[in-house]
Amino acid sequence: MNEQQPATSLAEFVAGVTDNLIPASTRARAARVVADTLGVMLRGSVTADASRMIAGPHPEGASSIVAPGFPVTDAREAMLLNALSTCTAELDEGARPTGHPAMHVLPPLLAAAQRDQLSGARFLTAFIVGYEAQARLQRAARLRTSVHCHGNLGNVGVAAGLAWMRGAAASQIAAAMQAAAAFASATSYSLPYSGATVHSAGPAITGMVASTVDRLVAAGYTANPGSVEEVFGSLLGDGFAADELDSSLGEHWAVETGYVKFHATCGHAHPIVEALIDATRRASAAPGALPWLLDTRFDPDSIARVVVWVSSRAVELDARPPLATSLAGRFSIPFVTATTLAHGRADIAAFERAALEDPRICALANRVEMRVDPNYAAVFPSRHLGRVEIHTVDGRILVGNCENPYGNAENPASNEHVKQKFEQLVGEVLEAETATALWARICGIDSEPNIRHLFRGFEHVSRTI
Repeated sequence: MNEQQPATSLAEFVAGVTDNLIPASTRARAARVVADTLGVMLRGSVTADASRMIAGPHPEGASSIVAPGFPVTDAREAMLLNALSTCTAELDEGARPTGHPAMHVLPPLLAAAQRDQLSGARFLTAFIVGYEAQARLQRAARLRTSVHCHGNLGNVGVAAGLAWMRGAAASQIAAAMQAAAAFASATSYSLPYSGATVHSAGPAITGMVASTVDRLVAAGYTANPGSVEEVFGSLLGDGFAADELDSSLGEHWAVETGYVKFHATCGHAHPIVEALIDATRRASAAPGALPWLLDTRFDPDSIARVVVWVSSRAVELDARPPLATSLAGRFSIPFVTATTLAHGRADIAAFERAALEDPRICALANRVEMRVDPNYAAVFPSRHLGRVEIHTVDGRILVGNCENPYGNAENPASNEHVKQKFEQLVGEVLEAETATALWARICGIDSEPNIRHLFRGFEHVSRTI
């Protein structure tokens, strides 16, 4: 088989996709992914760094900035700002092996679709094929462990979605995917580990690259047909399973198997949060409790130490206070453990400055012992394991385990719980009853005649947080 054939086959498949080729259930799931991501985006827009960027001024245009008031600007500015907002809180959805298709694909495609006044159905199909291309690349690529997945894998997915949306032929879709791969970012895990918040710009750079490449290819510029495999198989990776790009095309859609985040942390910390939940739930046996909340909050001084078992990869998330930024806290399992116990949850508030500077939370983080279970990495991603022991000052030992965090494909979240997450996030930015109406509008995006009007009627319902 020609080594370029799988990428070419994927491009040919994308070119042939039509709205009615995608099952209604898949389209409904994709609309839910869009809604979940827009909720994260809207809440992220009022964080300090993102809100300063959004303050403007901005170029004129017709693409929405997903922020209070839903101001409009040109497509490239909307791509940039919306991607920044989505990344800031670490609540965006993802797909295994590790990557975050919606956060990369949604901002550029939404902005371009609004600019061109496309229907919601055409936008949603483009989103699904862009997501598919990125998810398949995630399965094919063997990124080096030091390379973070932001700003590189998404280039190919966004390029595929943008090219499909403008009706490009298979040859142009293939060229766009290859050209976008050639400009992948060599992003590093050292950025979030150190708390460097420029990390949040990785998905925004994807939008800038892919939209530029789309213009170049439409104008006749050519690409190296081997870029995808070269970049992700040798420059950024240590191997490439090319057949993952075109195996069983159309039989299953990747957008149906992503995971939903209920904890505002790096995904590698989620098994520990859920093991903490399990430990408290075993102790209290509270019926009907929400799956992403502890049953109790702990006084940090009441805990002598916490032992956590993690995979060989997650042990890298070992930063100790003092921590420079909320991002550093979200990528520190010791701090995640301590602040979750103190707050009873791992939400946005658990990583704000007050928590980072709380001396009792910081002291508890330094009493967290991390241990590696060598078996955990071998079963990932089908099982995402974690274990904790909470040793209290009064001599109790609370034990908890996680098989798969709630929201993972193997432990899927209910539609009602994803809606509840959306309403909680959006309810902090818009009037509470408006959040429910916006959820319904987005989930019905397939029926929107003009996606430019997606946020019409929601411009004057913001609240101050």
